[in-house]
Amino acid sequence: MTASDFEMVNSFNGHFASVFTTEDISSIPTPSISSVSSHNIFSDVNFTQHDVLQALSKLRVDKAAGPDEVSARLLIEIKDNIAYTHCLSYSGRVSTRVLSCVQEGQ
Repeated sequence: MTASDFEMVNSFNGHFASVFTTEDISSIPTPSISSVSSHNIFSDVNFTQHDVLQALSKLRVDKAAGPDEVSARLLIEIKDNIAYTHCLSYSGRVSTRVLSCVQEGQ
């Protein structure tokens, strides 16, 4: 047992220092970076309403809600009503914030 916060911190520090290794950082290789333009990455992201419906249908109702506290059960029950607006939310040109939902058959 420790008597103070300081002793507890030192105890944890001693434990963690003993279980982790010290790496030699003097010879870390330099990664080769290909020239990829960052403004083109994910510039066109398109989902169809059907894609969103499929994703919502695959949610597991036995799992806990996320940080937004919206349950999977609720999302599955209202998926037909929210699929189009979610399609708009997740599709479009990310860099320009232009949204477009691809309608079925287009």
